[in-house]
Amino acid sequence: MQAKKIGYLGEELAASYLNQHGYSIVATNYTIQGGEIDIIARCNDFLIFVEVKTRTSSTFGNGGESITRNKRLRLQRAITHYIAQHCAHREPEYRIDVIEITLHAQKHYLLNIDHIENIE
Repeated sequence: MQAKKIGYLGEELAASYLNQHGYSIVATNYTIQGGEIDIIARCNDFLIFVEVKTRTSSTFGNGGESITRNKRLRLQRAITHYIAQHCAHREPEYRIDVIEITLHAQKHYLLNIDHIENIE
């Protein structure tokens, strides 16, 4: 399976996981020039901006370890844009989460989901 398809599968699994745990999905793949947010969700009065990292191996570390300083800057740029466009009446409380998805290397079924809240 191509890396892009594995990424989309991971995002679908992450969205399903969030729904099952009481989150409402607001948007997926919110993209601006120079930044992207995989999933935007709402839980109570919080907006949750979610970075999904999907792996078929732990060879390169876990998904959370792959969020570099540059990736955080691009993510923050997209968050700032989203808030300016969709929350003009007031700045919401928000946090940034990472969901790490681990799939079986050959058959691509789900092995593990790890939800790391508030990575900042």
